Amino acid sequence: MILVVVAAAAITTLMILLVQMKSEQPLNLSQEETEYLQSISPIKIAVDPDWEPFERLNDKGEYSGIAADYFKLIEKRLHVRFELVPTSDWSQSLQYSQDGKVMLLSLLNKTPEREKWLIFSDPLIVDDNVIIGRYDSAFVRDLHNEVNKTVVLPAGTSVEERLRTDYPNLSIVLTETEAEAFDMVLTGQADFTIRSLIVAEYNIRGQGWFDLKVIGKIEGYSNYLSIGIAKNQVMLQSILDKAILSITEQEKTDILNRHVPLKVEITNSNRVVIICLIATAVGAVILLIVGFIQSSRARYLAIHNRKIQEITERYEALSELSGTYFWQVDRGGVYSYVSHEVCKVLGFEGNSLLGKHYGDYIDADDMQRYEKTMENAEILTNYEIRHRKKDGTLLWLKVDAMPVLAADGTVLAYRGSSTDIEQRKHLESNLIKAKNEIELAYYQAQIGPHFLYNAMSAIALYCTTEPKKASSLIVDLSFFLRKSYDFKNMDYMVTLEQELELVKAYINIEKVRFQDRLQVIYEIPEELYQQLIPPLILQPLIENAINHGLMKRIEGGTVVICAAQTGNMFQCEVRDDGVGIGETQIQILKDMNETFTTITMEKTEPTSRRGVGLVNIHARLLRRYHKGLTIARNEAGGTTVSFSLPESRKESTI
Repeated sequence: MILVVVAAAAITTLMILLVQMKSEQPLNLSQEETEYLQSISPIKIAVDPDWEPFERLNDKGEYSGIAADYFKLIEKRLHVRFELVPTSDWSQSLQYSQDGKVMLLSLLNKTPEREKWLIFSDPLIVDDNVIIGRYDSAFVRDLHNEVNKTVVLPAGTSVEERLRTDYPNLSIVLTETEAEAFDMVLTGQADFTIRSLIVAEYNIRGQGWFDLKVIGKIEGYSNYLSIGIAKNQVMLQSILDKAILSITEQEKTDILNRHVPLKVEITNSNRVVIICLIATAVGAVILLIVGFIQSSRARYLAIHNRKIQEITERYEALSELSGTYFWQVDRGGVYSYVSHEVCKVLGFEGNSLLGKHYGDYIDADDMQRYEKTMENAEILTNYEIRHRKKDGTLLWLKVDAMPVLAADGTVLAYRGSSTDIEQRKHLESNLIKAKNEIELAYYQAQIGPHFLYNAMSAIALYCTTEPKKASSLIVDLSFFLRKSYDFKNMDYMVTLEQELELVKAYINIEKVRFQDRLQVIYEIPEELYQQLIPPLILQPLIENAINHGLMKRIEGGTVVICAAQTGNMFQCEVRDDGVGIGETQIQILKDMNETFTTITMEKTEPTSRRGVGLVNIHARLLRRYHKGLTIARNEAGGTTVSFSLPESRKESTI
């Protein structure tokens, strides 16, 4: 924490030292140049309506971005007005330029094809083109070696023109927008895309695509972004070059930082210091988190392993000392013999059971299967039933018996022994509970490495621009991890309000990553905040809805968290408008509903992170309430997951 704050403070201080007053250098134009500008003003210009952060047109036709800021400066320098001609996409802008409908094209590279109808100003921006792939992609050193690989690009770019000539080994797929190109890489529909480094930084940060990274650079493919000018306007080319030359380095830095805060121009010596500070801070926090996770898991598993060992040893000792009595019943089920040990085991005097029907003492739930077994003349081995003692309580017995048969094979009687296994059953129950706790804790500990990576990446990014925001995120992450690993309190109930604190800490972290793609709505009456629920029930449902529902869609979506009380039941629901849950997860939960009395995580091993979260919660609810999650696809798209619990409120201490 201290390292992060120090790093953030150091970076902030350096950035403040870099801020200077913007200069407004007047241009010395000749009278001929001034009159020429007056004669062609307003100068019509076409732009790329979807190329953030360089430029974009919003729904109202308003022009913004890096290029827009440059044109505002040039307007002031030249005392001229630019008139924007709206287009639907970059291809249409190129066509308008070829048709003479506009005099200028904003930021573009010079290519032989474009030189047929354009001349170019001096570059406004020089930026590398880089190869963007998924986080698990290997580094690309030479595109000639990438045989049969698919590269996706927005249509009409200069990169497409060059790639088709230089790298015929690549399969090129075109999209209408930048976002579609990045999403095809993210979802595995393409191997990589080649985009401007500035565009890549902006989109990865802005869209929360931290599963993408730079995996290579193409030598000789730098972007020298200039203004394209109609070929017959040579004087305008000269005037624009003067205006571009007058733009100071500080003004360029200010423009860039307004749209891509990470792209800060600093000296090499300061760059090394800042990189070291950030690396040290992020590295220290990651090490602390990893250490906390490992020690927490190891400590919890060690405690429960010792508990299992102790229970096992006690079980073995008690099995040897368990009381056993012998008996015989006739074909009608009436006791004809009972040994004197029955007094020690069940509290009855031996003679008191003689002439009594065994059905008067066996638990009703066990009676039907027990009778069927005896009717079929089956040999009983390690057969477990609950027998009523003299004081009316039920006792677990292990029965070993065999039929006494007549010459014709009919059953004359049953003779056998019954052994007290009450303590053994209790210990077995504790063993199963301990085993389930370990399994549930293990699965709860499976916080995806991508979540930690994305959270720490976001914190590192904000260290350079918003130290207070970075500090707040660290607090949220610390709170989330501490509550997620509180295994010793898994059996204790928490209030809905406490669970929502964990949910909000998690959402704060994810909002930084997904920004406007993630919307969360709470529909929870305040009077339900003190409802008691099992811990770590709600947050994993939110995580599933976000990562496996909403973020499978380019535009993201909304999670709605609802709570209500119906009669004496508390009901909670998590609803999303994402892609919907798969049949595999639904079937797993159905199978668990059918076998919840003997459920183990081994029998329902999930096939995905989504499965882990749902199975974990479903199993815990089944064991505690005999009713788990209810899950359904929404007609309009998405998934609804709900559960209900008996009403139970925390008593006020006021």
